[in-house]
Amino acid sequence: MGEIDTETKPERVNYKLCALLIFALGFILRLFHLLDFQSSPIFTYLILDPGYYHKLALAIAGGNIIGSEVFFKAPLYPYFLAAIYALFGESIFIARLIQIILGSFSCVLIYLLARHFYASKIAVTAGIIAALYGPLIMFDSELLIPVLVIFLNLLSILLLLKYEDSGNKWTLFISALILGLSGLARPNVLILVPGVIFWLYRYCRKSKPQWKKSALLYVVGVVIMLVPLVARNYAVSGQLVLFGNYGGYNFLIGNNAQADGKTAILPGTSPDFQQGYLDAVKIANRISGRNLSTGELGWVWFKLGFDFISSNPLAWLGLESKKLVYLISAFELPNNRHICFFAARSPVLKALLWDKYVSLPFGILLPLALVAVAARQVRRDQFPLYFFVIAYSLSILLFFVTSRFRLPVIPIMIIWGAAGGWSIWQTFRQKKYRRLGRLLAIFLAAAILGNGLTYLSPFSVRPPTEYESHLLLGDAYYAAGEYHQARAELFAAARLYAKSPRVFNSLGNTHRALGENLLAIEYYQRGIAADSSYEPVKRSLASLYKHNNNIGDLYDLVQAEVIRNPTCNWALKEYAHIHTLMGELSLAADLYEQAFQADTTDFEALFKKAEALLNQDLRQEAEREYRRLLEYQPNSIEAHANLGQVYARQNRLQDALAEFLWVAEHDPDNPASYFNLASAYFQMKNFDKAEKMLIRVVEINPHFASVNRLRQMIEEGRKAASGN
Repeated sequence: MGEIDTETKPERVNYKLCALLIFALGFILRLFHLLDFQSSPIFTYLILDPGYYHKLALAIAGGNIIGSEVFFKAPLYPYFLAAIYALFGESIFIARLIQIILGSFSCVLIYLLARHFYASKIAVTAGIIAALYGPLIMFDSELLIPVLVIFLNLLSILLLLKYEDSGNKWTLFISALILGLSGLARPNVLILVPGVIFWLYRYCRKSKPQWKKSALLYVVGVVIMLVPLVARNYAVSGQLVLFGNYGGYNFLIGNNAQADGKTAILPGTSPDFQQGYLDAVKIANRISGRNLSTGELGWVWFKLGFDFISSNPLAWLGLESKKLVYLISAFELPNNRHICFFAARSPVLKALLWDKYVSLPFGILLPLALVAVAARQVRRDQFPLYFFVIAYSLSILLFFVTSRFRLPVIPIMIIWGAAGGWSIWQTFRQKKYRRLGRLLAIFLAAAILGNGLTYLSPFSVRPPTEYESHLLLGDAYYAAGEYHQARAELFAAARLYAKSPRVFNSLGNTHRALGENLLAIEYYQRGIAADSSYEPVKRSLASLYKHNNNIGDLYDLVQAEVIRNPTCNWALKEYAHIHTLMGELSLAADLYEQAFQADTTDFEALFKKAEALLNQDLRQEAEREYRRLLEYQPNSIEAHANLGQVYARQNRLQDALAEFLWVAEHDPDNPASYFNLASAYFQMKNFDKAEKMLIRVVEINPHFASVNRLRQMIEEGRKAASGN
């Protein structure tokens, strides 16, 4: 099939004006969507990945720049958010506004990249498609990585092509720096590096020394951006760790006997992001027989994934075939929330992102891009583009597939889609009907395949109902305190799927917030009946029983749970609490120990055990437990304060004073810290210092209990010391 001539007239287009207009179109659409999105309860309801990034960004902006642990995920995006928060305050709107500006610039970069290879009409079309592309508009306003990664990737590739034109080594070096920066946000974009080295070999094929220097310069540029992360992780952990353990975690999610290739939840773990990760840590620790370090966890998860692949190669190939279908399917596969459901509620996205027989826009874009390939519009000189698309897509297949993870290849697909569309039009104008028929046949076959696969079992990627979206909305309204709206959405979710314990748990929480405790209990019980293994609903019911002081029902609930699962951490803690109320402190201490052994990250259980021992006046045993707790949490204010109390009861006043001084230094606004110091000084007969500490207590809280009593004791002590 011959190559289509895509430029028959001289260039007469002002490319700067085109770039400005494309930016304006992209920004206006994104701004309208953002302003509409601002009224949604989901705008400030940050859970899963957005919640993780937001919390980490706040910590960084608050001064915790280095942190104390190896990053779980690649760190660039939370630092990007932190910079925005540091400059403009904790404004989610400003963060999203800056992101849509960045996304609008990406539309311009797509135009400039297309202009490097194609005629102006194709480049302008690509820029307009990018400005109108629904998923890009949606994700540009989400607190998620793609908007940053796409901008950096496009800029890096564009500079690489500028180097091809100019031969300027600084341009090549800056391109490498930007790609390394992008790798700090999405590590698998670094798969472009070997492709660039090969491309440089072709570019410098007449001079091997020049190729070596250029390749070395590019690798150094990428590595320079990664070195600070390695140094930082080594400083906080003593381990040479690059990207933490998130890669291994995701690899295991996408490669296990129960994986489906699209769900970001590891079987046997909680759907909650934080709890799910902790569950995965427990699994790795249990398999290894010890508590693994952060760096070791990632390798263990990788090993478990590779063990599945090596022991079940046919099952793995079947799983990979599913992932490939998900990758090319027209449906926008959700991750954090169902894209089409919420797009239908946005005036901007409703027209640009929809799913009615033909899924727009990907259901049309991919067929057009394949037409460009068939029309020989994807040429050899585009090696950086097609290498990135192929290599990055393969890297996705190693893990699991969602619309968000597919998004970085979309800009290049847009360029090819524009070329494919113009190829069809120009072939028609040239009246080359046989060629036109072949191109249309390719387009229709790809459109039918890409759109039709989403309806076929076992490759269907469509959610069976919209209940999860109604559930998410209900939870968002609940978090915003709009309980009646929450109840309406949750009822809609329950009607769609009456066997979901999550829905009944949320309904119970909503009715509890409305003060309808009997209805709350009923819904919690229905949630337990729907799935007796779903712990959150049991914990919610236990919390309500505890709040209402309904000890009998609480006892029955947690006793049954402990019998069913003797290592259930939360049930053991509640069981211990009940025995504490019954005065059975020794049994309570044993149960708290069992709770800690069930979850060695639950230091509250250890603290409660020490407290139970202290309440029995078992001073040495309590001291041992507080010291044990401080090995895990050396900066625990409560543990230091209670250890000081233990020392005071043992008449080890210097040790008690040291603990109380540490507490006052680290918690200077707590009046109890100074009251403990006053008590210690009083016992040491240092009445002047005791009085000074009491003055500090009253300055912080004039109504602090027991101040007058201790002051009276100090006066009596002074009189006794003076012999009066």
